[in-house]
Amino acid sequence: MTTTMMFIFLPIACAAVGPSRWAIIQTSVPTRLVSLGLLVLAMTLLGWIDPFHLFIATIVVVIVELLALLSPQRASTRHVDRRKLERDRTDFVDFPSDQAKPVQGTPVRSAALGILMFAAVALVSWLASFVPGLEALAFDRDRAETELKIDALQEAGDSAAAADLITARLQRRTSREWHRILVDQLYECLIAAGTAASGDQAEVFFRQAIELAEQNQLDDQLASTHIDRLNLRGSVDRQAKTVLDLARADQERQAEIHQLTSQMADACRQRDELESQLAASRQETEGLQRNLTQTQADLTKNQEDRAEALLSLLVDWGDSMEPSNPLKCAKYREAETIAKQHGLPTTLVDARLTDLDKAIARLQPASLPSGVQAVVQHIDASAAAPLTIVDLALRLPTGNPVTDLAVKDFRLHLVDGTVVDPLVVDQQIAVADAMQIVFLFDHSNSTGGLHLAAAKAGGAGMLNHLQGMAQVRIISFATDLSVIADWTSDLPASIPNLEKLSIAGNTALLQAIAQAAADLAGRSGPKAIILFTDGRDNVGGPSIAELTARCQQAGIVVHAIALETAELDRDSLAQVTLATGGLLLPASNADELPKRFRQAAEALQQSYYRLVFPASLSTGWEIIIGGENAVRVSNRTSEANAKPTPQNRR
Repeated sequence: MTTTMMFIFLPIACAAVGPSRWAIIQTSVPTRLVSLGLLVLAMTLLGWIDPFHLFIATIVVVIVELLALLSPQRASTRHVDRRKLERDRTDFVDFPSDQAKPVQGTPVRSAALGILMFAAVALVSWLASFVPGLEALAFDRDRAETELKIDALQEAGDSAAAADLITARLQRRTSREWHRILVDQLYECLIAAGTAASGDQAEVFFRQAIELAEQNQLDDQLASTHIDRLNLRGSVDRQAKTVLDLARADQERQAEIHQLTSQMADACRQRDELESQLAASRQETEGLQRNLTQTQADLTKNQEDRAEALLSLLVDWGDSMEPSNPLKCAKYREAETIAKQHGLPTTLVDARLTDLDKAIARLQPASLPSGVQAVVQHIDASAAAPLTIVDLALRLPTGNPVTDLAVKDFRLHLVDGTVVDPLVVDQQIAVADAMQIVFLFDHSNSTGGLHLAAAKAGGAGMLNHLQGMAQVRIISFATDLSVIADWTSDLPASIPNLEKLSIAGNTALLQAIAQAAADLAGRSGPKAIILFTDGRDNVGGPSIAELTARCQQAGIVVHAIALETAELDRDSLAQVTLATGGLLLPASNADELPKRFRQAAEALQQSYYRLVFPASLSTGWEIIIGGENAVRVSNRTSEANAKPTPQNRR
């Protein structure tokens, strides 16, 4: 339809409003372009031309119009100045009438131009069909809608209707790629329709599938198999009909015998012969019945043998694959389907699937709760090369440890792309004298009144709680820093010095953190800073970013107990605690301070994992923990830095 309409339309359109020196009707260039555009748009709306040919036709018309504009122009009309003739009638000259008319193009020339334009459109269309995407844009506009209809019919189990829909769509032009897809879908629908149908109708579907496969060079083995099964079933039906016919004949003979017996009572000899014949007929019938029964049994036994052989082959195939291979499960599932179809036991396949599920579960990293934080507490590279020991703490948002992880849950990625599994994963508990803690206590003017008293009580309780588990240094800070208890493992003995503190001065928060980081840098074992404050630094010192980097480099965990006031620098505290794997424990009032100190002490007692890797960590590395909600801990140029994954970031 599109080709015919273009063949009729373009010569007429060009003859009517084509380039000025060739057209019958003389118009300006914009008028001609608008006219041609309106005519092409009308044909598009009426369905006489598709967007593909519309685009090609428009390009060719514009090119021809440009050629006409660039070609030498001749004057088409000669105008006579009528006003001048009115002013000077005496000098009036009678121009010939043919000089006042426009010089128009001939219809033959315009029609020839239209035919040339049609040939150009056809040539460009043929060339454009090889451009990727244009063919689909022109002929596959209803692809999404058609595929939705096909999927809906297949889901509804109406494969015959889906086949009719695909056949109807293939009668119209499509892109080569979609045509191949539609042919494959039609073949599948015909097989499904034939499987659902019975008798002659099923054979019709399978014959259509074979014909479609031969026309499009598809594999017709499946359809041929179904045809063979239908033929076999028909053969069995014919044999059964033969047996029924014989049985019916036997009944007729019995009736005839009874009739002859009643009519010919005196013909004993004939009666004996007839009875003998009847007995022979019965024996023959029984023989045929036995043969039929044996044939059916042999057929059933053959099918069961083939099913058992295929079942065993699929199970052996699955056994030969690794648990991580997705085909292993697929083969087991296929064997299970065959066993159910033929009524065979599925015990073997069920056992294989159960073992496979357990194997996959053992191979998969464990899923972590959302919000887990990880921090490297210590790295020991002094062991025999190339072994490296990493102490890694994993903490829930509540402060509790993450437990029950195994070797499969940790992966070490080196900077060169190598992935290393740990040799040993051992969950450890911090023991006495293993932890090194600096307690920073703010007693500036802003902590006056009940706040300082509640903080002293909380600090005393924390020291009692940690007795026998750590060495502690206590530094108080206001405008200046003061060591009120040097490194000691007798924590209760330092409580009286804590009780003597009184409010005074400004808040040297940054200097206090810097001093604590310097004190801990040279000590071994897990290191932590416990900070109590209610304000922001107003004395000066290193930036919070620099202090955070120092703590990260030294493997120091910072826990901050923050009394929420108007002066509290919550952002800086959150930055240093989050980056070092510590906790920010805000208290809205003085009554909550003892509870927050207790939470900080409990966080210091968390368990950690000791990982032994057969690799050196002298270059950049990253440890990935868990599967779902995985946590990443990385070290670049020997700097430990715990980085939660994006979904775990607070």
